[in-house]
Amino acid sequence: MDYAIRIEVKDNPERDRLWDALRPLEEGAGTEREQTIDLRLVDEYFDSIRNYEDAAIIAWELHHWQRLPAGASLIVLCGETGCVNPSHIRIEVPKKVCCSDEKSVLSNGDGEELGN
Repeated sequence: MDYAIRIEVKDNPERDRLWDALRPLEEGAGTEREQTIDLRLVDEYFDSIRNYEDAAIIAWELHHWQRLPAGASLIVLCGETGCVNPSHIRIEVPKKVCCSDEKSVLSNGDGEELGN
């Protein structure tokens, strides 16, 4: 086993827009035109992913259907660069991050690792 890889989650406006488009699509909300626009935005985001860090973050978020706050860290336990398997990834959210972000769904109040 290689050393675990740590990926810091940074603020990403494009990923924010992705989640703003995904939620109405999942709920079936909006007009047909709005859904077409949201779907186009989702496709453009996935086409724009160019680095491993962004791919790992979005893989974890989509698997758990939770938005990660900036300042959290992904820990890829297998240590394989390029691994985006959510079962190999754990999340670490510092207490100051998880408790200060009211929109975050990851708030256990202890700053402990969260995951599966």
